[in-house]
Amino acid sequence: SASVALAEPTHYSPTIISAAKACIDKLFIPGLIYKKAGIMLNNLSSMEHEQLQIGANLPLKTKQNSWIQAVDRVTTKWGTDRLIFAATGIERPWATKKELRSACYTTSWQELLTLDLQAKAVIPDRNKKD
Repeated sequence: SASVALAEPTHYSPTIISAAKACIDKLFIPGLIYKKAGIMLNNLSSMEHEQLQIGANLPLKTKQNSWIQAVDRVTTKWGTDRLIFAATGIERPWATKKELRSACYTTSWQELLTLDLQAKAVIPDRNKKD
């Protein structure tokens, strides 16, 4: 495994992607066939509780925050595949095949099961002899 400690808490995607790529560079062995890999984010905290470091570049932080908010607005309005980071690749042959994915009944309102209580179901009588 590999890890990278960030200098300060961030929600700025390019910084997080750079850290992930640094870990991949440490672990990747050319010629080895990989079946699965994962990334874990530790020590997450709310933006509301962010403490700036002494000497923090406030104009840069403001610009990064504005940029992330703009990306969030676009992805909220038009979907997550409208804007992508070049580092994640344009083609994604590794992406999950949606037709093989199980339903998300407990996490997605769009996939929540609904029942029609007005419909009358015919239940076979198991005690009836033919």
